[in-house]
Amino acid sequence: MDTFAFRNENPDIRIFELDHPDTGSYKRQKIRKLEWNIPSNVRYAAVDFSRDDMTEALADAGFTPSLPSFFAILGVTYYLTLPVFEQTIGKIGRISAPGNQIVFDFPDETTFGQSAAERVRHLTEITAKLGEPMLHGFTLEEIRQALERHGFRIAVHKAPADIQKDFFDDRTDGQQAFENIHFILAEKR
Repeated sequence: MDTFAFRNENPDIRIFELDHPDTGSYKRQKIRKLEWNIPSNVRYAAVDFSRDDMTEALADAGFTPSLPSFFAILGVTYYLTLPVFEQTIGKIGRISAPGNQIVFDFPDETTFGQSAAERVRHLTEITAKLGEPMLHGFTLEEIRQALERHGFRIAVHKAPADIQKDFFDDRTDGQQAFENIHFILAEKR
């Protein structure tokens, strides 16, 4: 569960959280149970990326496309096919001004192969049992082409080894980066 809305200290940043209706409901129940106050600059919108139009959900929540925006789609691409992922990028592209950025993580093409690490295979099995199966492992070239078709360019790509080095090598708790997960920061041209 993303907690940026509660960690953000700048009240001038408008935050729009798009979640699957079930996930969003679960998250708001947890927030109520914790007795947290939802900041006034936060808006929640329910969207099923495979069926709903995220631009309509954002508009209904008060999103203003002319304002500078940063889009974070973390932990989502695992459950999208390439066409649905590209539709999502296309929608973001249509409401993005030049210079707007998007960050996301994605599982690569090794996710479902015989050479997948044991913990990667285990994670795909767990998510399938929970009713949210991982659907696709993307190649970097598929990602690059999808972004370019909608006016974005890759500004930063972090491969699994980069993520391990930058975020996990100095940890003392034994946690490691997943062998199949990449980070992308893309910018609208």
